[in-house]
Amino acid sequence: MRITDIDEKYNIFLYDDLTSPDCELDDYYCLKANDLLFARTGASTGKTYLYSIDDGKVYFAGFLIRFRLQNVNSKYVYYQTKTAKYNNWVSIYSKRSGQPGINANEYSKLKIEVCSIEEQNKIACFLSTLDTKIYNLDKKISALKKYKEGLIKNLIKSSTKAMKLSQLITICEKTKLQSSYGKTSGKYKFFINSSDEITKWSDDYIFDGEYLILNTGGTAFTNYMNGKFSAMSDCLVVKPNSEHSINIYYWLKAVEKWINEVGFQGTGLKHLDVNWLLRQQVKIVEYDNKKLSNLNIELNSIIELNSIVLEKLKVIKNIFLNLMFI
Repeated sequence: MRITDIDEKYNIFLYDDLTSPDCELDDYYCLKANDLLFARTGASTGKTYLYSIDDGKVYFAGFLIRFRLQNVNSKYVYYQTKTAKYNNWVSIYSKRSGQPGINANEYSKLKIEVCSIEEQNKIACFLSTLDTKIYNLDKKISALKKYKEGLIKNLIKSSTKAMKLSQLITICEKTKLQSSYGKTSGKYKFFINSSDEITKWSDDYIFDGEYLILNTGGTAFTNYMNGKFSAMSDCLVVKPNSEHSINIYYWLKAVEKWINEVGFQGTGLKHLDVNWLLRQQVKIVEYDNKKLSNLNIELNSIIELNSIVLEKLKVIKNIFLNLMFI
């Protein structure tokens, strides 16, 4: 196991790029129950992994430090490495003249909050259950997005009719709003340049109706909106032909990777060549636009609802972590 074999989001063992040295390995480096690993160098300094017997026979590499925990609930200790307090400790102790790092002696000075083993078990069980719910919900959202993506590609693939994008949309005047205008809460969605379905919020709106919102800088991404909203100046807001609105959205989503590779040009931060995009041929799906719209709304609603629940669970976990280990 290397530092890169530990998942950034969930600190679990990644199996997709396994390595095994072509030699006999000393059993000293073989992980056992209650072994907690710490990354000791580089940008990942402070990253942790608690060994699970479900991961099989695992040996740890040199840039990881192992602590074999005894007379304590190992998960209880592990969760203390997921707190703001721990992150602050890492940022202080990892400072070096070169790249950041923390050695074994320094890690051994890390103070761990201790309570009765009964309390440790309850805390670890609660947080572990919460983690499982978060992980499963995240996977569910990913599966829904893949299903939607596959549906889009199949519909586009089966199409034979095509029209230029310039014939199907009307480009709206750019707003003068910066991304800082958006807030974490508000009455209306505020779209920013983002590589995911992430929005901010505002208390007022500029657009009202069915629109597509495209990134113009960084990475290709398209949002669909039917209602009141605002968007930052770097977003390309277009009014689609009502007869083919969802079709256009599906096409843009299906060719997003291609648009990103070909349509984004320039040095440094690349930007969308709008004139190039307008010349592209959009495949028209021979399917009722209203039915497509309803399907899109339903899928987006399910994804958004699950995403809201996921974020709330993350907030709950964060609150408990930082209240339990002050």
